[in-house]
Amino acid sequence: MESTDTTPTIIENPRVQQLIEQGAQSGEVSYHLINELLGDLQVDEDEVEVLLEALERRGIAIVDEQPEPEAKPGNGEASGNGRSSAAKSPSATNTTSSNAAPAARRHSDLDEALASLEELLAASELPFDAEAEEEEDAEPGRVVEDAFRQYMNQMGRVQLLNPEEELRLARQARNGTPQEQADAKQKLVEANLRLVVYMARRYADRTTLPLLDVIQEGNIGLMRAVERFDPERGHRLSTYATWWIRQSINRALRDHMRSIRLPAHLSEAIKKLNRLQRELAQSLGRQPSKQELAEASGLTVVQVDEALHAGAQPLSLETPVGEDQDVELGESVSDPDSDAAMSVLSQSELREELRRALEGLSDRERAVILKRFGLGDYATTGPRSLEDIAQEMNLSRERVRQLEIRALRKLRRRSRVAALGEMFGGGDEE
Repeated sequence: MESTDTTPTIIENPRVQQLIEQGAQSGEVSYHLINELLGDLQVDEDEVEVLLEALERRGIAIVDEQPEPEAKPGNGEASGNGRSSAAKSPSATNTTSSNAAPAARRHSDLDEALASLEELLAASELPFDAEAEEEEDAEPGRVVEDAFRQYMNQMGRVQLLNPEEELRLARQARNGTPQEQADAKQKLVEANLRLVVYMARRYADRTTLPLLDVIQEGNIGLMRAVERFDPERGHRLSTYATWWIRQSINRALRDHMRSIRLPAHLSEAIKKLNRLQRELAQSLGRQPSKQELAEASGLTVVQVDEALHAGAQPLSLETPVGEDQDVELGESVSDPDSDAAMSVLSQSELREELRRALEGLSDRERAVILKRFGLGDYATTGPRSLEDIAQEMNLSRERVRQLEIRALRKLRRRSRVAALGEMFGGGDEE
């Protein structure tokens, strides 16, 4: 499925327009609000960048803090002290009046993650039980627990980055030599692994995936965030990476719930169409048609039909159905291509009667009848001509005709032909 321009979809969304209007009034919008909005809308990766660029084009600063009402005069606080200088870029500072800056609290994704993981990190530093490690038949749950503790222990040794160090590494990751870029990206990823663990633990009760697998999926999102992170926008990597981590984990959970894994582009198309379906249903007062979905999404009707069909969840034929849930779905599904039961029974009885009728014929007579009328093993080839049979049996055409006539006379004299006559509404007459 070809990608399409998604700009109208995200910018024209009413909630996005409301966010832009709010940012235009205050001159800034917090990354916390953007993350919440993106999580609700379930947008794809390109639409995230489209939204950020749209905000910047309108001169709306993207900051790490959640804006609060302005402090009243005379409260003893200097104007502009409600925000750390490290939390804003020079461009963001220029867009906010220095003598009327609102008081703000710092967006604390990473701080909250550190607080929630403090006990785990402390526990992970405890030495492993040597005897337990030597047990060859250790329980799987214990193995997973030890692996998690070991991972937490290694992660706890990584020093956190202050804003200045993060800014330096982020710039190096974009503008340094290939080796400097690789080293800087690795340090940025390692310094934010705590945030991934914090977010992954919030999804632990929503899936049967092991926690370590969820963490790994979140780490993939973190690495993608590091690749796209622009330090000149003025926000911290932890706030920027929040959506990417969540998006990567959600995608893994969706794939895990499906019996058949869908390609990433098709999964994103299904997610977008589901969102558009809800929005159009609210605005139109009815379910939108495929044509309306195609116009709203920028896809063709064929692509919309393909995505909706692929998005349908498969059902097991063993699923209980009925009022009492005592019947399986497979028992109530008919096969339109299969023969009716009576037809199958009739064919079976016919084959048995033919077998009995042909028992009284010689080998040559039986072979001629089977080939001439396309019966038995020759049913797939159909009736054969006398000439074909004569060549195959190395006989003259007249000899084959004589064998056919003699065999038919024998069959007519046998009493078993009565059963065949009843099946077909009457026997053959001489």
